[in-house]
Parts: sequence; C-alpha cells; structure tokens
Amino acid sequence: MKPTSIQSSMLMQLPDDTLDNTFSFLTEEELTQIINVNKIFCKRIQQIPRLQYNLIIPQAKAAAANIKTRTPSQEAEQFSAFEEIVKLQARVGDIDGAKATAATIPDPFYEKEALIEIAKAQARVGDIDGAKTTIKTISDPFKKAQVLVEIAEIQVKAGDFDGAKTTIETISDPFKKAQVLVEIAEIQVKAGDFDGAKTTIETISDPF
Repeated sequence: MKPTSIQSSMLMQLPDDTLDNTFSFLTEEELTQIINVNKIFCKRIQQIPRLQYNLIIPQAKAAAANIKTRTPSQEAEQFSAFEEIVKLQARVGDIDGAKATAATIPDPFYEKEALIEIAKAQARVGDIDGAKTTIKTISDPFKKAQVLVEIAEIQVKAGDFDGAKTTIETISDPFKKAQVLVEIAEIQVKAGDFDGAKTTIETISDPF
C-alpha cells in the first residue's frame, strides 16, 4: 500500500528511536515511495545508528533498483534515489560502499554528482588525498574545479593554508583560485597575521 503524504509527514516527525523501529515494517514499495517522493526523509535516514544503517542500505538499494524506468522522468527518479543512497553511505564513512553504489548508476550525470558527494565527505574527515583521488575520475573540468575549491575551503577552515594552496594549484580558473586565496587572507587577518595575509594576496594573479 502506497503511503500518503500525511503518513510520510508523520513518519518524518517520529523520534529517532521510533524511526529506527519503523524501518523494519516498511515494504519495498513504501520505501521506494519515501526515497523518491520525499527527499527530506532521506536526510532523516542519515541520523540512524550504524546497525540500522547496515540493515537499511540493502533495502534502499533494492527499492531503488525496483523503480520502474519506462519514462525519462522515472529513470531520473531511480538515478536520484541511488545518488541519495551514495550520499548516506559517504556521510557515515562507508566510502567503499558509496563508490560501489555510484558505479551502478548508469547515467553519467548522476554518477558524477555521486562521486562529488563522496569526495566532499572524504575531505570533511581529513582524507584530502582520498578526495583528490576520487575526483580524478570526474572528466568535467568545471565540476572538478568546483570540488577542488570546496576541498580547499575545508582545508582553510581546518587551518591548513599550505594544503589549500597546494590543492588550488591544479585549478586552471584564476577566479576560483582567487576565491580560496581571499578566504585564506581573511582568516589570516582575523588572526593578526597581516604579513601572511599580504603574502597570500600577492600570490593572486590578475584574472584579466
């Protein structure tokens, strides 16, 4: 039986312990509806404990695989569902699992978006080398530059200015490089390192 919007709304408002128990009663059809109709629910799934995660991922993947793909919009729903699963896997630290799921997405756009989420998750936990390795498989130079900027910004927030500068060396877009360098300089100024900020600013090349 397909869950109504009211049922889905009520499910999202359940406390975490109740939500964990609720998953065991969901049919594949209900889980499919939740994944594809209610993206907010996918965010709630990110809060589940590891044990529940290990139970839910196979169910979620099976539900996504069973989505009918007779039309382009249905295909997009399926690809999006798999992308949401990849996000969850990456955010709980299951990078190998996330990559394995991403590899099953037949659409290049959604696979690329999934890999970007994996790289960002790796960077957030300090695995900068792993993040850079992940994005090597992304052929779109614009998207790759965007992710490198995000990785560099994570390094900046962690105080790793030298690492951030190294990361942006591989970016060809001078505007994106300048964006990161300005952020570094701003933090240096706030910390009272005016000489360091001046040196950072001097490394910004004229984009024109």
